[in-house]
Amino acid sequence: MALSHVVFVCILVVAFWDFKTVAYPDFIEENGLNINGSNICQDPTSKTKNVTFREKVKKKVSYAVPCYHLIPMIIVISKVLVKNCTKYNSRTEIEEIEKVFPQKLHGYSLRCCYGWKKINQNDTECLKPICVHGCKHGKCVAADTCACDRGWIGFTCSQDVNECDKNNGGCQQECLNTPGSHTCGCTRGYITDATDKTKCKDINECQAPQPRCLCANSVPQCNATCVNTIGNFKCVCPKGYQLNGPNTCTDVDECLSSITNDCPHKCINKPGSYECPCFKGFKYDKKTSTCKDLNECADNNGGCEHRCLNFYGSYRCRCNRGYRMAPDRRKCLPYI
Repeated sequence: MALSHVVFVCILVVAFWDFKTVAYPDFIEENGLNINGSNICQDPTSKTKNVTFREKVKKKVSYAVPCYHLIPMIIVISKVLVKNCTKYNSRTEIEEIEKVFPQKLHGYSLRCCYGWKKINQNDTECLKPICVHGCKHGKCVAADTCACDRGWIGFTCSQDVNECDKNNGGCQQECLNTPGSHTCGCTRGYITDATDKTKCKDINECQAPQPRCLCANSVPQCNATCVNTIGNFKCVCPKGYQLNGPNTCTDVDECLSSITNDCPHKCINKPGSYECPCFKGFKYDKKTSTCKDLNECADNNGGCEHRCLNFYGSYRCRCNRGYRMAPDRRKCLPYI
């Protein structure tokens, strides 16, 4: 092939890059969670992805052409004259090329919010609350939030509420605080109302199965009387008895006291009472509380056969003239 027919092409490529940032949607790493579920939090994250672009670029192409087509007359005369003549021309061409470059993408990673977790592994939302420090006397209802049982307070429901500090716990009389609660009590002489445990009602001690007022063993016939009072009771002893302790009646020994012993001669104590016996020859007068002379002669002549002579506190038998006293000092014997 003749050199004049060879075209030497020099390609000069000039690329004009038109770089533009392509806006991709933010990606979401769901991690098995539903973005619209309960207690779902988003953490910002990013990743790099290779992006391929197809772009059109301009390039200039130079090529050589023989000179003879420019001087046809010379070519006709002799082709030898132009065998070393070369001319270069150029043209612009459009070429589509691929370009790969890294692109940083921004998105979110889903997770359970602090204090929450899944109930089951396959759940898509976080519905189980977590209380890191626990709820000792209560229930975890939200992140690090306890709903305490009645009678407990505090961050972990471990502090007992002293209900008795406020309005005596609603108790009418006594309030006893207990862990997590309280109880109402009654003072002596009262009992808790069966229909309202905060109130107390009076006990009628006198209606108790066992007698409240007792008598000492030595005086079982004292008939002690029980009298109910508000919140208590009292024992009333009959005349001649006195209280020995709160509920026992014992006999009063009237003979031991100058106040009660008004006997002029002798005093004999009896259960619940006493007697004033007089010396022989006297008789006790209850109206005057005195011992009066007893006229023995008024009763069957004092047992004398003939005459009876009464003396203060005594008497004597006398015989008529011509008689003498028998050894029994009652009968009379004739003189012989």
